[in-house]
Amino acid sequence: HTKAKLHAALQEKDCLNVELINHNLKASKYDQVQCDYNQLRQTFAVVSRERDAAQQQRNQLQVTVENLEQLLKHMHKALELKRQLQTEHEQAFHTKQKEINQLQKVAASTVCQLCNAVLRPGL
Repeated sequence: HTKAKLHAALQEKDCLNVELINHNLKASKYDQVQCDYNQLRQTFAVVSRERDAAQQQRNQLQVTVENLEQLLKHMHKALELKRQLQTEHEQAFHTKQKEINQLQKVAASTVCQLCNAVLRPGL
């Protein structure tokens, strides 16, 4: 009878020891999961800050690109206006050059006529 009680008590002790080991394993796993969770939260916070910084930088770069595109448009317009003015000035220059050449011919002809009139008065 006492042997049976002792045997039952030893079996219960063994069962309780197995149960304790299982609880310790679960507690250890829980602690590891908790540690992993905290590490993941920290990593997530860092990655979120990096993402926010990257988005802000992307937005700033987008504004810079838009400003540069506007500047490029203005430069193209200015270049086109410069070419147009250059063409107009060249045309005006050629027109004036023709006028000067014609005036020089008229002046030369007039000088010749005056010289002839002075040198040969009766002709």
